[in-house]
Formats: sequence, structure tokens, C-alpha cells
Amino acid sequence: MNLFQLLKKDHDEVEKLLERLKDSSERAAKSRKSGLEKLHQLLIPHMEAEEEVYYQALVDVGEKDVAFEGMEEHRAARAVLSDLEAIDVTDERWKSRVKVLGELILHHVEEEESEMFDKTREQFDDQQIDQLGDRVQQRKRKSMH
Repeated sequence: MNLFQLLKKDHDEVEKLLERLKDSSERAAKSRKSGLEKLHQLLIPHMEAEEEVYYQALVDVGEKDVAFEGMEEHRAARAVLSDLEAIDVTDERWKSRVKVLGELILHHVEEEESEMFDKTREQFDDQQIDQLGDRVQQRKRKSMH
């Protein structure tokens, strides 16, 4: 599976979910809770797979800066996600945390899909990129179970 298509699909799904959460009202507690659970189920396996497979492959070929920056952005996103999960979905600060998480994710996705994808194309051929995609997909499945 093509790495870029796989990651782009995940990114699009997370962005849509964040948008729905950001637009939700405090009265929609049940949908906020289920949306937050879904967000966690999408984000955590995605980030773990990227870090262990994709970013590690970049580190291995000398693209450490871009990989380490991606890992730091994941760390920041995990912290905000954890903060978001720690407060009640009806808390008036909840929506602001969703917005901040969305901004972090959007920034990360933009950098990844441009700068990081470009570095990957420079370092790996099409077959290697497909193999990375397969390995990322396998790692995501492992995290989901």
C-alpha cells in the first residue's frame, strides 16, 4: 500500500472528526464523548505506526531533523489529547482544547505532507515507499487490537 495515500487518508479522517468536534455544542455530550473516543482510536495507532516505522526509516537514512520534529509534534498532540480527555465534555474549556489540538494536527499534517513526503521521495524508491506503507498499516492494526 502506498505510504502517502495511507497517511493522507488517515489525516483527512482525523481532520474531519476534529472539525465535527470543534463545531459541536456542550449539549451534544454523548456525541462529543463518542467522537473523542474515535479520535483517540484513530490518532494513537497512527502516531505510533508513524514513529516506529516511517520516522524510524527516515532516521535510518539520515533525515533525523524532520523525523524528530514529527515526533515532537506527536508528543505535543498527545499531551493536548490527554488534557482534552481529562476534562468533562461539557466543560467550557473543552472546545478550546479541541481547537488547539486541531491547530497542532493541521500544522503537523501540512509539514508532513509537504516537507516530510518530499524527503521520503528523495530517499526511497516507489517500491520502498509501498513497503513502508504496508509496514505502517501492519503496525496500526497491531495497535488497534
